[in-house]
Amino acid sequence: MRSTHSPGSCFPGIGGSLVNGHPPAVRPVCTTKVVTRDTEVTVNAFFKHSRVTQYLKDGRALRIETVVNSPDDLRCQRRLRNLDELRAKARRRQPAGTRY
Repeated sequence: MRSTHSPGSCFPGIGGSLVNGHPPAVRPVCTTKVVTRDTEVTVNAFFKHSRVTQYLKDGRALRIETVVNSPDDLRCQRRLRNLDELRAKARRRQPAGTRY
């Protein structure tokens, strides 16, 4: 199952802004995908070049994985000196109560 959402609904604070009262010419798309294998369910949320995956590890513990393939998705620069800022922004994008 795949659905499309406005960017702000998946990753609050990113996208969805208006320019002169109109949406931007190219809007980033946030999509979600639910994968079911037997009794295991995996939820994926995609935004530009990034994704967040949630699943039960060994059927007991909720695991959340954040993959950021382009720091530009979180409005960060690409250098190693900016790694702390990138980590902080990626962790803020995870649902409350699931941060590590």
